Formats: sequence, C-alpha cells, structure tokens
Amino acid sequence: MAEENTNVDEGSDSTSESTGVPTPSSSRGVLSAISAIQDALDPIAGFRQRLNQSNSMGEAIVNMARAQQTIEKNIDLNKMRRFSLEYQESLRAMQATERNVNRYMEQIQPAVNSIQQVSGILQAYNDNLSSVYNILTEWREKIRLAVEDQIELEMPARYESVDPHPTAKLVAEQWAEQFITDLEETDDEYFENVVERMKDGLDDFRNEPERPYAAIHIFITVQDSLLWCLCSQDEDISQNGTNDSGLPKYKTSDKQTALERNYRAYFGVESDDVSNFSQYKWDCFWAHRHAIMHGDVNATYDMNIATTALLFFALTANSVLEIIREKVENDEEFSIIEDARIEQALTSLPAENQNDPHEAFNFMFD
Repeated sequence: MAEENTNVDEGSDSTSESTGVPTPSSSRGVLSAISAIQDALDPIAGFRQRLNQSNSMGEAIVNMARAQQTIEKNIDLNKMRRFSLEYQESLRAMQATERNVNRYMEQIQPAVNSIQQVSGILQAYNDNLSSVYNILTEWREKIRLAVEDQIELEMPARYESVDPHPTAKLVAEQWAEQFITDLEETDDEYFENVVERMKDGLDDFRNEPERPYAAIHIFITVQDSLLWCLCSQDEDISQNGTNDSGLPKYKTSDKQTALERNYRAYFGVESDDVSNFSQYKWDCFWAHRHAIMHGDVNATYDMNIATTALLFFALTANSVLEIIREKVENDEEFSIIEDARIEQALTSLPAENQNDPHEAFNFMFD
C-alpha cells in the first residue's frame, strides 16, 4: 500500500480521502491554472486601466471646465458687484445732494416768497406803467395834433385873428425853454446872442399878451438866425454876398430850402408829410413874417401869430441841434462863425450898442 502512495503522479488531482483538502501536488495545479487565467485576462485589465485613466482625464477636464465656468461666473459677479457698489455710491451722492437742495430751499424759501411778492408788486407796477405809457402816448399824440393845428395859418390877406390853442401855447413855452438851454450847452459863441434875445422874447410873450409886438419880432429874427445857420452848414447853398460885417448873406428862398432839406421832426410834428409842411404851412407862416417885417397892411400882431412863431423857432432849433449832434458823433468840428469874425462884427458897432443884445444881435443879418 505504501508503494502505491509513493508512485502517484505529481500532476494528478488527488485529495486526502479523510479530509478532502488538496494535497500539495494538487495545490500547485490550481495555482498554475489561476496564473494561466490571469495571463489570459491581462489584455482586459490593461483596457480597464486605460479606461480608468481616460475616465480620470475626462473627469479632470470636466472639473477644469466647471472651474473655468465658475471663474467666469465669479468674474461676472465681481463686475456686477462693482457696478452695484458704484451705483449705490452715486445714489447716495444724489440723495445727499437732494438733502442739501432741500435744506437750501428751506433756507431760501422766505426769500423766494419775498421775490414772489416783489414779482407781484413789479407786475402790478408794470401794469401801471403800461397804463401810464398809454396815457402818455395819447397825451403826446394830442400835443402833436395841437402843434400841427397851431402852425397852420391862413395867408395874411385872409387871416382872422384868433386865440392860440391853449395846449399849443403851453407847449411852445416849454419847448422854447428847453431849446434855449440846449443852445447854451453847445458852447458856440454864435448862439450866445440868440439865447439872450430868446430870453427877452419869452419875457415879453408871458408878460405882454395884449401887446405881443416885441415877442413876435424877436421870435422871427431869432428863427432867421437859425435858418442862417442851416444855410451855412449846407454845402449845396451858396451865400448871396456878405453884409457890412463881412458875414455871408443868404436869400429868403435859400433859407426856406435849408429848413425843408434839413428839417428833423420833433415830437413827430409833420414827420409824415414834410412836403406839406414846407409847401403850405411854412409858406403861410413865411408870408406872415414877411408882412410883419416889412410893415405890410395885412400884417397881424396877436398871440396866435406869436405862438406860431415860437413853435417855428422850436422846430428849427431842434433841426439845428440835431445837425450839431450828427457832426459831433462823426467827429466833425462844428462852429457857425469863427470867433474872431464875431468879435470883429461886435466891435464895429457903436460903443453904446455893444452890450445891448438886441442891437448886437442885428449884426448877423442883412
């Protein structure tokens, strides 16, 4: 029995009958079988390993992508946070400004109320001014019409003595005073005697209404001196010789032309119809002054003629002064007669007449 046991093949699958446990020889066979199976399974294990590696790489890529998205989201969120912070700061600044404005408005509200009250007062004042302006405009128009009516006369042969228009008479005095002052302010020696004569004429006009002879003569001669001035400043009018004092003389027609050509409407008087003024109203007045100065039987001396003569003086004085202003604005020198010639003419008078403005004034006329 013992020999049979010792001759068993090492590669046989035998087990202990009593225990059922593989014998050493059988164990080696099992291990060999397992090893063979593992060798057969090696390609599969490699594939799984590579698959696991791929999966790991995929997960890494996915994780990286997720991380990138997270970063991008974080970046957007940061931008939004910064924008939100800036907006909140701007909002707070606006709110602070609004609070400051509200406080300022509260502080200035009394002043605003005062301004509103003043605005109301100013509006009422403007309304009153508008009313006053309308009244003055109407009053000015009445004056213009009264003056234009006053300077319209009939020819001497058809003239009937009447009282002057009360408004025109009052205006004539006021205008005369105004232009006397304006002529004085020119500081031209030519007008010194004109002004003195006019002052005397106004005294007679006011104090001798029943005997206006002197006033009428004075107003006519003073206006003639202003007409002479217009002629001397008009380059298109030539002098008609000289008088005894060597001063230029001008024809009556030239004086009339000078006024028509250089007339500057005052207070709107005849401003819309200069031709009517020169051809009719001026012609009628000229006829009266000619009759008065030459002793015509139709000469009339009344306050109506005196008032008209005073208004013609004022309108002529305004025309002269406007020409002077125009020359001054254009930087042109203005002098009616050289001072030396005036002095020479005055000294040629008799000594007793040199200080008499009535006599001294006459040297200017022929």
